[in-house]
Parts: sequence; structure tokens; C-alpha cells
Amino acid sequence: MDIVELSEPANSVFLYVKSRLQFRRKVHKIALAVVKPDVIITSTEALGVALSLKSSAGVPVALLVRAYENLDNRETLPAMFKRIFKSILLGCFGPKSVAKVDLVLPNSDYMASICNSYIPATVMSKIVYPPVDYELVPMDEGRSLKTVSMVGTSTKKGTALVERLAERFPDLNFRMVGCPGANVHGEQAKNNLTLVGWCDVRKEFEDNADIVLVPSLWPEPFGRVAVEALAAGKIALVSDIGGLPEAVAFQKVLTLEPGDEDAWSEALRCVLQNPAPFYEAMEVARAQINRFSVNEQVEGLEDALRQLVTAGRQL
Repeated sequence: MDIVELSEPANSVFLYVKSRLQFRRKVHKIALAVVKPDVIITSTEALGVALSLKSSAGVPVALLVRAYENLDNRETLPAMFKRIFKSILLGCFGPKSVAKVDLVLPNSDYMASICNSYIPATVMSKIVYPPVDYELVPMDEGRSLKTVSMVGTSTKKGTALVERLAERFPDLNFRMVGCPGANVHGEQAKNNLTLVGWCDVRKEFEDNADIVLVPSLWPEPFGRVAVEALAAGKIALVSDIGGLPEAVAFQKVLTLEPGDEDAWSEALRCVLQNPAPFYEAMEVARAQINRFSVNEQVEGLEDALRQLVTAGRQL
């Protein structure tokens, strides 16, 4: 496998344009004269280049869909101009281009359902999850529940809700991981809410968290944080939106209405008073974590690529 990366130059429009044009020429040179690939795997803004190779060399294209860059038209005016600028340099990579690929590789059932509304029924599709290869830490059901953690500090991650929950539950410790104002591994405490700099999330959960909240207000493509929390043996409560319910195996007791402060507050009270139903749901979700392993994703991807190449040769 040959990998050609799209570099991110310094803050210079000239260097940005130059790097994109060099990337396009390099890909064509390698693909047509050196490698002569059986299939091209691409993602996001490089899709236009991949489709140009498909047109000129008859090479099938597989698209990795990790988020909404190729699909979502709900964008701000600056984002729209940025997308148009990128399209001029590398070719279109929006929904109409997605419909021209031969294999779609979404990162969750949820994203697969989104992709299906853009691609013809004849296009192959295979879910390739972001690999989570953690050994399961045993659950400690007798543990005193004192610390609530979340990852992310943007509004769409639900930070305002967590701040209000911290006010409602003054006897609990709340930790918000990934705060840009805190040093790496640093902490800034304010009452019972601690802002934590970027750190090893897995270690943070294992060492500090008892309950992990993923209260996102936007439809996240996949709930990696929730899977990491479950693997660490911690109770994970997620918003019932996007790919988050899938991460907790669609266990109803672990999913809550996004932004509903009363619902999240009541769920926390229930966990503190009677955690047994939550641990039971965790058992079900943890039993399915192996499907996110590296080996599962590699085997699934290889199988999908073999089918794609075989189908192309039979045409």
C-alpha cells in the first residue's frame, strides 16, 4: 500500500495552493506511472483527485467517511467559500462526488444511514469503526460513585449542561477534559468543577472517573469516548443522537435526550441511588466492544476491498 499525504503548510495562501497542486501531480504520477493500483482509498477533500484517477485509469475508488465533510450542506458562509476554494484546487468532494465512488466506508451504522441517502443502491458499503483496542477493565460495582468526567470543551459537546449539573450536585466532583486554557496534564479547579488539560483519556477514566458523560448537542458520527469509558469499567451516559447510542449498544438506560437538563439530572440521581440497572446495561454494551477492535476493522476492510477489486475485474 502506498500512502500519499496531503500536507498542511504554514499560514500562507501561496504555500497552501502550492501544496495542493503538488499533491495532485504527485498522486497522478505515482498512481499512473509507478504503482498502478487496484483500488484507491481516499477521504474528504482528496476525493476529487481520486475520482479523476478513476476516470483516467479506470481505478475503483473507496471513500472513508469519518464525519460530514463530504455530505453536510448545512455550513456557514466562510465554510462554504473554503469548500469552494478547496474544490477549485483538488476537485469537488461534496455529495455529488460521493455518489460516484465504488465503495463507501462509513465509521458507524449511523453514518452508513446518512451515506445511503447520497449513494446509489449499487455502491458497496462497509462499516469500518475507529479501532478501540483496549482490554476490558473489570467493573467495580461496589465502588463509591463520586467523580463525573466528560471529554471536550466546546458548546456542541454539551459543556453548559455539565456546568449546570455541577451546580446541582455540589457533593460530586466534575472533571472536564481537554480544556485549552489548561496546560497538558494540568488542572484548574473551580468549586467542584475541574478543568483538565489534554491527557491520556483512557488513564483519566481508569484513575479518576466513576461516571462518564457524553452530552453532545450535535449528531456525532461515532461515540469513541463512550466506548473508552465502557472499556475502563465506568458508567457511560450519552445523548440519544447521531452515532452515540450505537457506542453503548443502544441501551436505553444509558441514552438521554440531548440538552435536557432535568433528564440528565434525574439520570445522575438514579445512578447514585441504584446503579444496578446501569451496570446491567454496561454488561450488554461491553460484551460487544470487540467489534470495534483493530483486527475486526482490518479484516472487514480487506474483505470489502477484495470484493471491490473482484467485482471490477468481472465487469
